[in-house]
Amino acid sequence: MSNLYGVVRSCLAIAALSGAVALAGVACGDDGDGATGGSGGTGAIGGSGGEGGVGGFGGTGATVTFVVMDHTRSDATRFEGAIVAFDAPNGQRTEKATGADGTVTFDGIDWSQGSAAATVHVAGHTIRSWVNLDEAGVEQAYKIDDALPLLVYDMTPPTAPATVTVSGTATGLLDTGHTMVVNVTNRLTGTEWRSIGTGTFTVTAPSGEPFTLQGMEVEDQLLPSGQGYDMTIHRVMHQSFDAVTDNQTGVVLDFATNEVSTQTADTFIATPSRADSPVRSGFAVALVCPLNSAYCTGWGTHVDIATDGNRFDASLLWGEPSWAENPTIQVSVYENSSATRRLSYHEVSGYPQAGSLGTLLDCPEWTTPAATTTPYPLHDPLEFEAFDEVPYTYLPIYRGSTRVWNVHATPGTTSLRIPEPPSCVNTVQLFGTSNLIGYLRIGALDWDRLAFTSVADAVPILLEP
Repeated sequence: MSNLYGVVRSCLAIAALSGAVALAGVACGDDGDGATGGSGGTGAIGGSGGEGGVGGFGGTGATVTFVVMDHTRSDATRFEGAIVAFDAPNGQRTEKATGADGTVTFDGIDWSQGSAAATVHVAGHTIRSWVNLDEAGVEQAYKIDDALPLLVYDMTPPTAPATVTVSGTATGLLDTGHTMVVNVTNRLTGTEWRSIGTGTFTVTAPSGEPFTLQGMEVEDQLLPSGQGYDMTIHRVMHQSFDAVTDNQTGVVLDFATNEVSTQTADTFIATPSRADSPVRSGFAVALVCPLNSAYCTGWGTHVDIATDGNRFDASLLWGEPSWAENPTIQVSVYENSSATRRLSYHEVSGYPQAGSLGTLLDCPEWTTPAATTTPYPLHDPLEFEAFDEVPYTYLPIYRGSTRVWNVHATPGTTSLRIPEPPSCVNTVQLFGTSNLIGYLRIGALDWDRLAFTSVADAVPILLEP
């Protein structure tokens, strides 16, 4: 028996990188060593920057307003006093503080002189930059209360929710030699257990909340192509439990009595047309996942590249539990069957229907820098070639496993320059002295969820701070 199910499951975990490690950096407005930012400031058009701040443009011309918010976009998390650095089309940089509503406005902008960029840093949060802003981009951009959002991510790890341990045995398996998988499937908190031949399980579940355990009895194998797999799912069961606050032992999962009905459909997704696209030679995984669950309720039972390489075929099996919200079909293509690096991802809302799921995006390729393994100056021009339309360009930058900077650009961007951070940022404290890593992604973004619905990744690059 292979470890394929574990690989398929791990694909969810690496579908998007996240900064999980706290980083104590001095940010704008903090009284850190050598990094004191401007205080106060009206944030109004042509207003003063406050003590230590820089004044606005003043005069005539176009205006643009930004709102600085936590990425959850809750009104309660708008940031007052955040310093936004605005690089105007004429090359002039101005820094101003946000007002009580988290907004700041810059005026006197002459869009005929080129594009602009805005950068903000809030204490304990990622830096955020919006680059290649032009007049059309401002008009077309997603807005919150008529302001362009600069969304920052809290780098402090969230407090772990209280959990209980649930352990026991399984009955009703068709063959104890099959792989048994047990997970908490109707909550965003919980763990998964995978075993062969033991008939026992141990998972964690949210404390004080009712939950449902999902059990699967499966067999799996890699296919000769090296680009797909077969996974025979013998049984799927759901067993619900009332809320508990103490660890539970001796729980019996009855796979026969609690087996749920499932449906199947044969689907396919087209690969990029470029003959040497890495997506065409990658390893594909297909899943059906409700957005209110940490684990999926549907899986690819046969996923493989077609003989001509022009599509991945994906036969899917799934259940439709009553609690599932916003189910999505998710296809990810990885560099290899170990799922070491994602190449392309595509999702479709709803439960599967036979036929086409769409087309996978092709991976962008760096042209500058030419060598991705050689450190490249952080603020030098970056250029890449895109083989599809570029509705959204996103470049998260990491120090180790900690995301420190999010850069995004207006549609159509294939070149950009990462701005300097606001003058109050202590870059040595924030970035350290080691190289950073940039992960370029292009694709279509669902602003309501702040998630890509279709995305392709370039090879990571080393950036020298």
